[in-house]
Amino acid sequence: MTVDKKTRNRQNSASRARYEAKAYDKIYIRLRKDDFDADVVRAAAERAGESVNAYIVGAIRERMTREEVDA
Repeated sequence: MTVDKKTRNRQNSASRARYEAKAYDKIYIRLRKDDFDADVVRAAAERAGESVNAYIVGAIRERMTREEVDA
């Protein structure tokens, strides 16, 4: 019995949502266009060989370490 792609995607989406709810805390950020250029952030992450998410998380960790914040 084959399942069409639309149904399979819906099932995968539900599974992914359950997993993400268990595995991740989500924090959404917004960059003011007059303060940051998102393309510059993306390019910096690419130069570092990281995803944008990994780049931002690394920046947070670095600052928390500098400020001696317990995580």
